[in-house]
Amino acid sequence: MPQTLIEAQVEDGGSASKPQRIIKLSKTTDDSDKKGTNKRVKDIEICVPIVYGTIAFYLGRKASESQSHKWTVYVRGATNEDLGAVIKHVVFQLHPSFNNPTRIVEAPPFELSECGWGEFEIGISIFFHSDVCDKHLDLYHMLKLYPEDESGPQSTKKPVVMESYNEIVFPDPSECFFARVQNHPAVVVPRMPAGFSLPVLAPVENTNEKGRGDTKDHPLSQWFLNFSEADELLKLASARQQVQAHIVKLRRELSVIDGMPQPLKPASSYEFTMESIYEPKPQQQLILKIHSITMSGLNVSCFLTETRWNVTMLFVNRNSMLEMSIHSFESSLYYNHNNPISCAAVEAMHLGPKKQRLVEMQFNRAQCGEEQPYVNDWVLERIRKDEIKGEMSFAVGMKLRVLYRTGILEWNYNLNPHCPKLHMQLVPSTGNGGIIFEHPKKCLVTPLNS
Repeated sequence: MPQTLIEAQVEDGGSASKPQRIIKLSKTTDDSDKKGTNKRVKDIEICVPIVYGTIAFYLGRKASESQSHKWTVYVRGATNEDLGAVIKHVVFQLHPSFNNPTRIVEAPPFELSECGWGEFEIGISIFFHSDVCDKHLDLYHMLKLYPEDESGPQSTKKPVVMESYNEIVFPDPSECFFARVQNHPAVVVPRMPAGFSLPVLAPVENTNEKGRGDTKDHPLSQWFLNFSEADELLKLASARQQVQAHIVKLRRELSVIDGMPQPLKPASSYEFTMESIYEPKPQQQLILKIHSITMSGLNVSCFLTETRWNVTMLFVNRNSMLEMSIHSFESSLYYNHNNPISCAAVEAMHLGPKKQRLVEMQFNRAQCGEEQPYVNDWVLERIRKDEIKGEMSFAVGMKLRVLYRTGILEWNYNLNPHCPKLHMQLVPSTGNGGIIFEHPKKCLVTPLNS
């Protein structure tokens, strides 16, 4: 299936501009096409703008460790019109921990709601009517439960909204499909020449005849983002003003440089100015949050060689312009914040602008290699006492090599994130313990002095 997929993401509230994200689908030639029973309209393209995303509400006092949020995932028309004339059904693939993780929605509105505590990637497969396309479209969407800026307790009234915009293009559509959507408000159809006639419409299975497939009066419609042309023009005008302000600043800096006794080369001064404008503040652009930490097989007598820790951490790129690449790295687990006891090896990752990734870090002493952290008798005795007490405290530390890039410009930084005060409850006499944080623990990200 030929697709041009450029990741795009928008924040909660307000409106969103339309990213250039176009997916072209073509129907393979079958026997019915050859026989002329379902003729095609040549050199014509039908465009169907869609939006897919999630809306998540924090449950507040009703929240529990396993159900802190109620969320809805959906596929809707960009103008909230009924998509039943194009889409036959949608398959949502949830995390395996859910009962019946493969959910099929066979009629509009194409959505489902669930409760949970963790963020994960949702698979969305869109299947079309037989006269539209015999291929299905696979999309992926990251469920987002927590706002990026945590200035206080999460609100139960304002949800976290994350949506993506697509334009699905069907070249050379069948005559039946073209006739059915010619005046449909959710579909962009080109004008046909005078005298062009279309066949009589045939009923399409699963098309919603009751008119309830649109999302205009949806209970969550007030939170849907706006992808209108007017809004896009306003954003373009705002961007143009920012570019003009940068041009003025560049001219001023160039005039200062030209007035120096030994002026720099024009290319060098341009590169210097552009870097000064776009250079990121790395400790502000990378956000790290720990969602949970679990422990199994605690055995002090074996010097912790059989103990395993799993830490689930969210990596977030807050920058709206720069791509972020994190080299593979080793993370250290500390007992009581400053005594290293275990290691985890983490693979390299890439985060596009305004993107995030949930990573499971598996700590065990075997991953420390030949040079393992020394655990003295005093630390082992303290761990033994904490095991009897039923609670223990850890910290996670990392040394990251991060590359930021936009166009021809790039920057390398060494960062030293630290995640302190990870207090864990233990199950008596089992060597196991863990905690799922109601509000993910935010790590401190500081530059590393090299």
